[in-house]
Order: sequence, then structure tokens, then C-alpha cells
Amino acid sequence: MAAARGAFIDKSQSLNIHMDQPNFGKLTSLHFYTWTKGLKTGMYYLRSRAASDAIKFTMDQSSIKVRFIFSCAPSLHVKCRLELTFSSCSD
Repeated sequence: MAAARGAFIDKSQSLNIHMDQPNFGKLTSLHFYTWTKGLKTGMYYLRSRAASDAIKFTMDQSSIKVRFIFSCAPSLHVKCRLELTFSSCSD
């Protein structure tokens, strides 16, 4: 769609690219493809997945305890509460 309307406008629209694992070959192919299609902006933003999950990287998974608490109210509506406890932070 961006290539189809590009010929009729002065400027090019922002082209946001989403790739799981960008590398030199993929980006080179992308730029040549957009150039052959006549796009004025080959790429405005490149979005990729994070190299690591911040929580898994910074927290010891065994130190995280999850507890679900269910209780019934007099009106028979069920209430649920989620408690997260980090053993590295508690005494």
C-alpha cells in the first residue's frame, strides 16, 4: 500500500518494520526491495524482539512465589486476590 500511494504524494509515509531477528542480510534485502518498489523512505523505525526477558534475566525464578486467594462473599460473588511474594525481598 505504501508503494502504491508513494507516487502520488510529495513525501513518503513512515515505514515501520517488525522483524524477529534482524541481521545484515535481511536489512539489505529489505532496503533493496523498498528501493525497487519506489519507496522514498526505506525504513523509519525497526522494531525487533528483546534479546532477553528482563524478569527472567534479573530475578531468580525460584524466589518468586505466587499465591491465589479465593473467598466467597455473603452475596455469593467470588472474590479473587493475587499475591506475589519475592523471597529475596522478605525477611
